[in-house]
Amino acid sequence: GGGGGGGGGGNTGMTRFFVRALVFGRDLLAGEDAKSFIRLQFDAMLQECCDSLALSKGFVEQRTGRAVAYNHFGTLQMSNHVFLCIVPHLLLSKEEALEALTEIIDKNFSKLRQVGVIEVEVPLSLLEPPKIEGLTLPAAPTSADGAAD
Repeated sequence: GGGGGGGGGGNTGMTRFFVRALVFGRDLLAGEDAKSFIRLQFDAMLQECCDSLALSKGFVEQRTGRAVAYNHFGTLQMSNHVFLCIVPHLLLSKEEALEALTEIIDKNFSKLRQVGVIEVEVPLSLLEPPKIEGLTLPAAPTSADGAAD
């Protein structure tokens, strides 16, 4: 009787899933629209990714007769990866985007853990909100040579 799973050194016999998805929409040039988009569309797509992982995990478990994402000690191995690209440009600061995305990930944490997700990668394109700075204008009109008229 030899050791573990199918042949190579270090092979744990684990199945690892990668989910890749795109969130489509139009460019959102208003901050509240962009936050709402993340809260609704990103959240919905993340939940679909979790559902797809659950179906895939169940299919493999049924087919092989063994639990997926558990090592030989019965410990949950977080090894699955979700790559969820947000296609439209969003008018948000990095801080606002991070806050909105973190809120959705936190909301779905238990579902992500159930399907063994170790990482959610979210590439997106941000259009930083314009910073309005004060202008210094001369108090009196000046002539072409810079002298006051």
